[in-house]
Order: sequence, then structure tokens, then C-alpha cells
Amino acid sequence: MNQRKFCRSLAAILFISAPIAAETSLHHDAHVHGTGQLNLAVEGKLLHLEMTIPGHDIVGFESITSPEREQQVDQAIDRLKQASMWKIPASAQCKLLSSKANHTAEAHHEDDHGHHHDHHDHDSHHDEGKHLNFTVSQVFECNDPKALTQIEAQLFGRFANSEALKVQALTDKGQMSATLNRNKPVFRF
Repeated sequence: MNQRKFCRSLAAILFISAPIAAETSLHHDAHVHGTGQLNLAVEGKLLHLEMTIPGHDIVGFESITSPEREQQVDQAIDRLKQASMWKIPASAQCKLLSSKANHTAEAHHEDDHGHHHDHHDHDSHHDEGKHLNFTVSQVFECNDPKALTQIEAQLFGRFANSEALKVQALTDKGQMSATLNRNKPVFRF
């Protein structure tokens, strides 16, 4: 199998398994505030990014309990979908082809966190007792993919509670991983 087909196969596996891995990770790592997950793949001229991050890191809370919080979540989704969330070398001439962002609320249990929620007002607090998570998927097309040698996360400057981003990457150079943070927001590949 040639290297291009191998990279395509691995990229497909990475992005098909990413939601499963994120779901498994969130269940087993007990929802770590301050740390998100970024999956990155370069395939030809395309740069694929998929990020999953706890709601607390983005909006400062982990459950939607009011219309005001729902509005904050909607505003955060709009900000997360922007191409400017990432600083990509200008020489790569990348443009955003697609961007999707959403949120999910993952149930947690009293024994996991030692607190109890009164659910008698279930309709008005339908997400109370659940952890809020954001997922962002973006695809960029780069006219000069050879110049695509790094990406800088703008996340830390935009969202005060974000502390770290664990990166899993697949490029023509192979599979790589790193952890980005406020002091080290650049991933080189």
C-alpha cells in the first residue's frame, strides 16, 4: 500500500474513531476541566481538525440551567466555528471549507461527584446534572500544503478557563502527539 493510501486510511480511522475515543475518554477520565482533545489530520491539501472540550473550559459552567446560559452556549459555538480559532502559516494559503460546532450534555452520577441535584423541576432544568461538552469539526483547504508545518491554538487567549489541549495528529510524516497550553500553544509537524 502506498503512503498516500496509508495516510488516507489512517485519517479515516482517526476521524471515525475520534468520537468513540472522546466518549470513552470522557467516561474514564472523569471529565477533566481545563483539558480538551484535538485530533488533526493532513490529507493532501486538506487539514482536518476535530476538537472536544469541556463546557467549563469554554463558558465557565458545566450545565445549562437558564436561558442566559443557553445564550452563552450559542455565542460560544459561534466563536468556536471561526477559522481564526487557529493560526495557520499564511504561506500555506488555507481557507476554511467547513466548520461545525455543537454541544452535548453527558450525564454524571451523584457517587462520581458527591453532589445531588433536585430534579422535581425537570422541564426547566433539563440539562442540570449533566456535564456540558463542546465538539468542533473543521476542514481547511491549503493551496500549499508543504508550507503547512504548524498550527497555533488561539483557544487559550479566547477562553480563560482553557488550560491544555491534547493533540493527536496524523500527517505524511506519521502519527504525532503533544499537549498544548498557554505557554506552548503551537503544534509543529
